[in-house]
Amino acid sequence: MASHERRYDFFLESLSQGRSKALDVGCGTGGLSLELSKHYGSVLAIDISEPMLKIARRKRSAPDMDADSLELVPEFDLIVSHTTFHHLKDVATTLETLKSTLKPGGRLIIVDAVCKTLKIPRYAMTLSP
Repeated sequence: MASHERRYDFFLESLSQGRSKALDVGCGTGGLSLELSKHYGSVLAIDISEPMLKIARRKRSAPDMDADSLELVPEFDLIVSHTTFHHLKDVATTLETLKSTLKPGGRLIIVDAVCKTLKIPRYAMTLSP
């Protein structure tokens, strides 16, 4: 995961065949969404954080990039999520919901930090003397 943090190569090397519509779940400030907008007809960027969405709209918006609404119908050629799933309480339900919105042959790509054992958070290691 650390090798993919803030880098989008992995996603860009794994794009779907269809290039109509993409969804970025947990888009943050929109860096990956903007990169995807160069390859897809439209990109829907969603995040629970309104401050992050404001930054995405201001700094990283592109034509056909929407950071406001979400219709969960089978319409996406690609769904991506970059370091969001570790924040979710019900990963299984989220995965099933996302899979149900993929077009036939669509791709779901997730990069995250998930561990079965408790570890010291990175910020704690960084901040300690």
